[in-house]
Amino acid sequence: MSNEMMTPENELKEMMSLIRAKHKNLSDVEIQHLYHLAKNYGLDPNKNEIWAVKYGSSPATIFVGRDGLLGIAHKSNQLDGLTTKVIVLTKDGNIQETDIAYPGTKLIGAKCTVYRKDMSHDITVSVKFDEYNSNKSNWRTMPETMIKKVAEAHALRRAFSIHGVYIPEEFDQAEKSYTVKDAKKSEKKKIIELDEAMQEKIREPLLNMIKELAELTDSKVDDIIKDDLSGKNIGDLYQDEARLVYKALATKIKELKK
Repeated sequence: MSNEMMTPENELKEMMSLIRAKHKNLSDVEIQHLYHLAKNYGLDPNKNEIWAVKYGSSPATIFVGRDGLLGIAHKSNQLDGLTTKVIVLTKDGNIQETDIAYPGTKLIGAKCTVYRKDMSHDITVSVKFDEYNSNKSNWRTMPETMIKKVAEAHALRRAFSIHGVYIPEEFDQAEKSYTVKDAKKSEKKKIIELDEAMQEKIREPLLNMIKELAELTDSKVDDIIKDDLSGKNIGDLYQDEARLVYKALATKIKELKK
């Protein structure tokens, strides 16, 4: 379809068709909701900048990455920076704000302050660790990083009136998708051979992990795929391969963040 023929109506139909192909378990209303949020915030669902997760008959939840929220803030041209601290409990019972939870302290939360160029007062939000910690996957291995992301998400949404989207770290149900678990009898099936729901449970966390490693190493996603996935697309991996790749990527990221 040429650009000259791309009317708003045709654009809507094309984008919704692409979203429906990736989110086959969503209702038409949920697909429209995802489309309008993506359009309003300038995010591309086909580049995994915004996506939906739905379990059973529960309503779909719309997610973006923490960097997606930052992108929305930057597009406003009003973001004037942010600062994030962890909140710790010391051995003598004092509460402190610090850059990291140093040895001998207990991590109890995080605090993020967002500054806007057009506001005389900053926006500050604090969150409690126990309210979000699922003690699974990245929450177990990178608790400070996870709770900081939650604090930043809350502060960015409040500062820039972002509604209807969340980051996976805020939801225990989203955290479940970070762990690749498959029945042994089907481990030898390629990911593209699975039903759409199972594909999403494996593809999304792997892709997020690849993007995070690319960001940490200042590399291209294609280079990570070439080096760590032996050049295979995620869909071409077997489930047991996906599990091993996920663990290897998680280990690399953990070492880089030390």
